[in-house]
Amino acid sequence: MSLSAEPIIYGLVFIAVLVLVEGVYLTVFGRSISLNNRVNRRLTLLEKGGRREEVLEQLRKEMSQHMRSRRVPLYSILAHKAQKANIAFTPRQLVLLMVGLGAVAYAGLTFGTGAALEIRVAVAAAMGVGSVYVWVGHKAKKRIGLIEAQLPDAIELMVRSLRVGIRSPRRSPSSPRRCPIRSAPKWG
Repeated sequence: MSLSAEPIIYGLVFIAVLVLVEGVYLTVFGRSISLNNRVNRRLTLLEKGGRREEVLEQLRKEMSQHMRSRRVPLYSILAHKAQKANIAFTPRQLVLLMVGLGAVAYAGLTFGTGAALEIRVAVAAAMGVGSVYVWVGHKAKKRIGLIEAQLPDAIELMVRSLRVGIRSPRRSPSSPRRCPIRSAPKWG
């Protein structure tokens, strides 16, 4: 029984495509958009000189951009996770990224394996689309987990504020500063 190296090559190409997705995302949108950053995106945009209404409108537009594309059959599955993950890529950019990653996967499979043309095309297309789905799903799961971990602290802070007598509009901006979790800026 001989073990072929082709399954290993397929796995390595898929992992390389996943790493490429994250690299493109960080290259295009910079480190400031990463979940690991402690800076509140709204405050960052305000500090850059944007008016409050414009900043809020931009953030609302980014959050709702995936919901407008739910009519596209293939993308509708991804749109829900993309909104949860708060991905800054537009729907068109995600589809173009799938195509580009499929081409990269095809090139990797062409140089790494001796598979037939039809198999390389089918596997490359599956890797291009699948890697974006896996990446967006991972981002959504990570963001939801951070929010769920922070929620009890934020609620406790609001309850303590109510007991002390601090009104609601004054309480909300202080939540991100007092929560120790790195996703605390999501509340501000």
